[in-house]
Amino acid sequence: MANRKVRVAIVGVGNCASSLVQGVQFYKDAAVDDFIPGLMHVSLGGLHVRDIEFSAAFDVNRTKVGKDLGEAVFAEPNNTAKFADVPELGVKVQRGMTHDGLGEYLSKVIQKADGPTVDVTEVLRKSRTDVVVNFLPVGSEEATKWYVEQALQAVGGVHVAELADQAGRLVGEFAGPEAAARRKEELVVVEQKVTRHLRR
Repeated sequence: MANRKVRVAIVGVGNCASSLVQGVQFYKDAAVDDFIPGLMHVSLGGLHVRDIEFSAAFDVNRTKVGKDLGEAVFAEPNNTAKFADVPELGVKVQRGMTHDGLGEYLSKVIQKADGPTVDVTEVLRKSRTDVVVNFLPVGSEEATKWYVEQALQAVGGVHVAELADQAGRLVGEFAGPEAAARRKEELVVVEQKVTRHLRR
């Protein structure tokens, strides 16, 4: 486990992403037995904070797309306090999908980057991403579902419909056939909505 890295992709390079990226730099040399307010564990399951390695990043803001992640986290309109110097990370922020990711207020302060949406599935696959962290604005339901579908495809072409059958069987074992049927129906609806958006 000592040489294991957790490769993390970020969706939405806003203030929360800035805190995460800065935090990894700030705590990378922390002792395992240090008490750090706001951080429950310096090491968890044999993985230290320094074992977080950023693999990809997606955004739609023209002030961030095309920049290195280490620079983009400080780009406007981000206003998180700077508490750590972040070096160039070798991860370029790529043009993501919008859908409902820009609400009424954000759309007034953010100008979308030119160009098409990158093939998120392919980026995740090629970058050997282990974890996708969703930092999209609150209320970005459709955009979140779209990114979930891309992440699922990246790990072997798994689709929500296939997961519905698995979830149904698991729920049935613990909560009975009626609960299993409801859960399966809910997941199928999610799959249908995601599929409609993918065809746009």
